[in-house]
Amino acid sequence: MAGGAILGGLLGAGAGALFSRADLGRLSRMVEDAQQPGFDGATDVLHRELTDMAVGNRSVGAAAAPVDTLDDLSIAGGLAGKVAGATAQLNPMLRTLTSPSRVVRSVAASLMDTPVYLKKNLRGEGEIAAETAMQEWTRGAVAQAVEGQRLTYLEARKTGLRMSESEFRAEVGKAMRRGDKSEFPAVEKVAKEWRARVFEPLKKRAIAAGLLPEDVKVATAESYFSRVYNKEMITARESEFKDIVTRWAEKEIDRSALNSKRVLDAKTLDAQREINDLNMKVQRRETDLQERLQAGEISPDQFDENEVVQFARRVASGERPAMPQRLSEWLRKLQRDGIYDKNGDLAAAYPELRKIPGLLRKSRKGTQNTKGGLGLDDVVNRAWEEGFLNDAATATSDAFRDTVVERPTIRAFLDALDNDLRGGAVVRVADMEAARSVDDFDQVMRAMERSGIDFEKVRFATTEAMRGIAQAVNRSLADLDRAKIAKIDQGITEMNRRGDFDFVNEADRAAYVSEVVNNIFDMVTGKAGDAGPRIDLPVAKHGPLQDRTFMIPDVLIEQFLESDVQIIGQRYARLMAGDVELTDRFGSATLEGPIEEVMNDYSAMREKLIGDETIDAGERERQLKLLAARERADLRDLQGVRDLVRGEYRPDIQHTGFARILRAASAFNYMRALGGVAVANLTELVRPAMVHGMTAYMGQAIKPLLTNTAAIKLSVKEAKLAGAVTERILASRIATLAELTDPYSSASPIERFIENAAAGFSKMTGLLHLNDFNKSMASVLTQNRILQNAEKAVASGFDSLPAKERAYMGFLGLNEARTEAIGRLFAQHGETLENVRVANSEAWMDDGLRSAYRAAINKDVDSIIATKSAGDTPLFANTPLGRTLLQFRTFAIASNQRVLIRGLQEDKARFVGGLVGMISLGILAYMFKQIESGREISNNPGTLIAEGLDRSGIFSLGFEINNAIEKVGGPGAYGLAAAGGQALMPGADARQPASRFATRTAWGGFLGPTFDLGERTVGLASIGLRAINGNPDLTPGDIENIRRLAPFASLPYWRWMIDGMAVPAAKEAVK
Repeated sequence: MAGGAILGGLLGAGAGALFSRADLGRLSRMVEDAQQPGFDGATDVLHRELTDMAVGNRSVGAAAAPVDTLDDLSIAGGLAGKVAGATAQLNPMLRTLTSPSRVVRSVAASLMDTPVYLKKNLRGEGEIAAETAMQEWTRGAVAQAVEGQRLTYLEARKTGLRMSESEFRAEVGKAMRRGDKSEFPAVEKVAKEWRARVFEPLKKRAIAAGLLPEDVKVATAESYFSRVYNKEMITARESEFKDIVTRWAEKEIDRSALNSKRVLDAKTLDAQREINDLNMKVQRRETDLQERLQAGEISPDQFDENEVVQFARRVASGERPAMPQRLSEWLRKLQRDGIYDKNGDLAAAYPELRKIPGLLRKSRKGTQNTKGGLGLDDVVNRAWEEGFLNDAATATSDAFRDTVVERPTIRAFLDALDNDLRGGAVVRVADMEAARSVDDFDQVMRAMERSGIDFEKVRFATTEAMRGIAQAVNRSLADLDRAKIAKIDQGITEMNRRGDFDFVNEADRAAYVSEVVNNIFDMVTGKAGDAGPRIDLPVAKHGPLQDRTFMIPDVLIEQFLESDVQIIGQRYARLMAGDVELTDRFGSATLEGPIEEVMNDYSAMREKLIGDETIDAGERERQLKLLAARERADLRDLQGVRDLVRGEYRPDIQHTGFARILRAASAFNYMRALGGVAVANLTELVRPAMVHGMTAYMGQAIKPLLTNTAAIKLSVKEAKLAGAVTERILASRIATLAELTDPYSSASPIERFIENAAAGFSKMTGLLHLNDFNKSMASVLTQNRILQNAEKAVASGFDSLPAKERAYMGFLGLNEARTEAIGRLFAQHGETLENVRVANSEAWMDDGLRSAYRAAINKDVDSIIATKSAGDTPLFANTPLGRTLLQFRTFAIASNQRVLIRGLQEDKARFVGGLVGMISLGILAYMFKQIESGREISNNPGTLIAEGLDRSGIFSLGFEINNAIEKVGGPGAYGLAAAGGQALMPGADARQPASRFATRTAWGGFLGPTFDLGERTVGLASIGLRAINGNPDLTPGDIENIRRLAPFASLPYWRWMIDGMAVPAAKEAVK
């Protein structure tokens, strides 16, 4: 306190104006703390760690983290690996998992659902892919909402509601724009259920992941995320839409200008207050000095010179109060986490950050991208929670912070940082008084130096300088304060200079508004090169609305928005779940960091190859070319699957007239050709036993189904929440099998009619119920196996599990820690009902483990009952032409890895047993199809075995190629099988073509059902030409074409009558 006493004695009441007793005590403690030996020890340790990182080229804290090797990320199993290598060019999944780049394999495993075992899985290690995790939302949550919606609608109809189901869904969508309010109670109920199950949980996760733009507040985030534009309506009523948007833009400019003026006025007022305070301080200090002179309180001999010199010496040696941590200093200490400055805003405001090793990162941090940094929004949030900018650190809950202490914007943060760097000393709100006291202390020190105290030599300029020291210090303080006032005045002038809101004239303003409106119109209609549009629509690149998003109130453009809550909800879940899961893992939905790592990895491989002196120049050049080609392919695969997961793969080609024609043709093909699809899928009844074993299948699924349906229902309910059993509600699997899925669909009335007809056809096939039954049985076995392993892991440790069970858990992404944690949660919340384990995951308090458990269910069930993922089929198959050429064939490609390769990796006895069972059911399905179509059943054992193998789904890819070749008369498996059968049974019938291709034309066999459709349509058109030429008679070929083009005619209810009776009779009549 000696320093405070000296200052108080020198300046009397003037010092009291600068330092209260509490201030002096705080300053003294600051000085004492700064003298402690460990005061900045944490910073020293961090600095040493960062130096190690820079030298060793590793991220902070990553030294102990295991890094998967190339071998760890290889496909397990000798034969399985060979099959995968031989078929690797079929799809992005197998290509990336056989890449020479370790990084590519790692990213692929965390990006796409991989239904094959990797070698790391054999140790019980694995991850949950983004695509797998999102199914909890896109299927599970959406299906629950849709089912509740349908039940509520049916109940409301019974009580007098008079509207169609589509009108009901539209009313729900409108209610959600009005705070879930409606005149219809049933509409309100459904709106709240959609919000609780889908919209609100995903909105919270999106905000937590930093997907909310700066100018969109939490209160309006839901509208921002869920808006779906009716592009056809907007295009048809362009002028009306533009008029509404023009009025909105005008008001936004006025509102933004007003807000800007308010901010400017507030800053000006604060600056003026500071000027007034400084003027008052100068005046008060002068008045106090005069009063003390008149009263005789100031005496030349008041202090001993040695006492003042001793104080000066202590100050000169560093014994002075330290400024509380400033915003810029706090920012510099984020090296451990790093900062991802995407647009360079932070580096532009604070160039010195570039010199701090490891601080600025090239991508955002994620669970699979630990080298990334915090996003700028995360940095702002941390600064806010630390107490900078406003008093968020004193808030006791997130809800309180959202409503009382508003989170600062990124722009406000950057402005504060700029102020801090210019000397404004931005500190925590709690430290503001201490900062002011320190600033005043420094001001007094400068005044003392100007008054004759030489702090370098620790003496006065002259002995006489002791005389009148108080007066001299006060005069110096006044000069310093006046200089500060001049600087503030200059700042006020700069703040009030001409800005973005000053248009030259009304014509200038009108031109700007017109530019904004046209830009918005082009984006929402897809004319700006994006057929989306996605969520974020920037309003303008410059001017008053720069960096703003199109947040017009929904009610103003409601007539131009899609109101069907089911369409909105499914799109919302599709887009948001993909972006959230990708961001959680990779730091951004665009995979910026991982893609850069891939390129770096290939650069390292090239450098290694260039430095290899054991190969000659020609061979080196050849290998470099191969490496470059492989890098391009890997990047194309990763970026393509990324876009598929996000629902935006090549949107520029998805809405052309050609694409819409092909989409309608595919739906028509589905309705005319797949009526008997349920019978064709009978072989999948064996799949659960093939994966989990016949003992488990009979004891844990079939027996409880007959004796303990309550337990089965509880287990299936869990699978429904995960999204594994949703086919009856969403029909997602049958849509992928028929290539009817289109995340960009914006259909015309005719297209909607065809789509609705196809949806009705799906229900009539019976496959929806068969799929749900198969997936239900598979999910019961999957859950039992997971929970049984988890129980044992908790009781005896993860290593006590048999090797194949550890591998199974690793395959599902449930490593040792997750497995044991799930076991503890099951013990606390789950139950076992006569050999059926029910997790009751809704009661789990750990969202991460709940999601991991549900993702594991989805991964296993989607592999058992083959459901293709984004990486299962060629990227070409996701284009309009690709979907057309590969319609009904992508299942065969997906089965290659989901059934064959996985089967080769697991229990061999189960694989052989499953193979026999599926062949047997395949033969049975063949017989049913022959009876249904009125064709004879072959008595050739070779043909029966070939049909069983073909329909089993295990060797689908090979038979798809074989059957197309045999269709044009080429040799193949059926010919060899028939010959072998005749050798065993001389009386057996001769070669028959594959029954699956019996009704296809030669063109259809190679190029798909749409070309078959075209060929038959041309054949029918020839009837008119013949009639013109005087030959109006129909031929048997015309009857066949008519039959094959008739929708719904392939349904087994009446196909036996049409193909067995009506068609033969008609052909006979026209002969």
